[in-house]
Amino acid sequence: MNGIIGFEMTITRLEEKYKLSQNCSHSDQNNVAHALLQNTDPTVHGIGAAMKQNLETGEHLPE
Repeated sequence: MNGIIGFEMTITRLEEKYKLSQNCSHSDQNNVAHALLQNTDPTVHGIGAAMKQNLETGEHLPE
């Protein structure tokens, strides 16, 4: 197969972003948080809870 090349790379730095739709309207964020809180998966529900807390406190999490 021409054009497919395998390669290996060493990771020297990893940066993370903690974003909970802060770039969306307050209404959209609230709707997303509400929908996630309805989910029975604990991880999904936890993200919804974090979004709700972020909305209620008005805190912007570090980027």
